[in-house]
Amino acid sequence: MKKIIFPKSLKKGDKIAVISPAGAVDTTQLEKGIEMIKSNGYEPVLGEHLYTKFSNGYNYAGTEQERIKDINWALNDNEISAIWASRGGYGCQHLIEHLDLKNFTTNPKWYIGYSDNTVIQSYLLKKGFASIHGQTIKTSSFGVTEESYDLIFDILKGKKPKYSLTSNQFNKKGIIEGELVGGNLALIYALLGTKYSFDFKDKILFIEDIGENFYALDRMIMSLETCRSFQ
Repeated sequence: MKKIIFPKSLKKGDKIAVISPAGAVDTTQLEKGIEMIKSNGYEPVLGEHLYTKFSNGYNYAGTEQERIKDINWALNDNEISAIWASRGGYGCQHLIEHLDLKNFTTNPKWYIGYSDNTVIQSYLLKKGFASIHGQTIKTSSFGVTEESYDLIFDILKGKKPKYSLTSNQFNKKGIIEGELVGGNLALIYALLGTKYSFDFKDKILFIEDIGENFYALDRMIMSLETCRSFQ
């Protein structure tokens, strides 16, 4: 099994890049999240195209070239200690073929996001780097809780997260350990059969999604069940 590299912890004053790799945002949607970065002792550095808008059947945060430029800057700038996505939505799949890890491999940093950012995180894990599947800077996104932001900052400070989950009648009691992989169900599904798909063998899979119809959820989970990489 490939050893997974965990980026180093942050210290006070470190810089966190805020970028928009997918959907468009405006300043009012990020004010609270950016202030949260400052109040925890870090310096937010805004991507050049953070607030850019480009409409092409969907409101993207800039053209593909603009979004690629921002994410590669954040990945490779040695002054940046972590990267925090402004939001998900749709658009990260446009970037995956153009990601550059030239400096990142010698100076890995935490990438934080969820939803569509699962694509970026799958890519990084394929290259052997851990990331944080956590809430985006847009504090009005789906399922946002203050506790989850606290847990993200704990990880950035070097603390290991502990999760407490409500039991379910279908739980099987026991003890298990393994590498945690997954993310947004729609993106896990979209990556199946590609070279960027997660390696699921002997892993613990977690999934998140919201707003999907039951039949769509069932279709995606059935695809996972029948996928060879799961068998």
